Amino acid sequence: MGGILTLGRNFECRPNKLKGYYKYTSAKVSVSKGHLNEGEDDLCSLYIALTDEQITVNTNKGIYFDPNSSAVIAYGSISDEESKGADSFKEFTVDLEYKDLKRMPKYIIVVASSSKYGDYMEGGKGSTMWLDDLELVYPKSMEEVRK
Repeated sequence: MGGILTLGRNFECRPNKLKGYYKYTSAKVSVSKGHLNEGEDDLCSLYIALTDEQITVNTNKGIYFDPNSSAVIAYGSISDEESKGADSFKEFTVDLEYKDLKRMPKYIIVVASSSKYGDYMEGGKGSTMWLDDLELVYPKSMEEVRK
């Protein structure tokens, strides 16, 4: 039931958006551990982070990805409203919010999950998510990154 993951691929750029298309069909939550209630619709998760170190997730020890970690330079995710589902492919844009423009990213993390709390072993059996045409968008100037 537990897992150890090392998140982050070598990456040394400063995009300001992740764009693409997603389709999501949620199932009813069948395993609840406090984030969602049994019988509610599951939620999906899609986020991007730029870091200056790889992140280790260890579900056996209760160590999960934290967007507020000091290693995270920029972070963005789809909203809870978007995570409720899209019956057909729907365009999305995730804006990266930079915490620090002096540090250069060394790693990129992109996570898409059909159960938002799947790393806690919580969600609905049968939730499905499809992604298509992912694209990193780069600013024309650093002023666009600062906005």
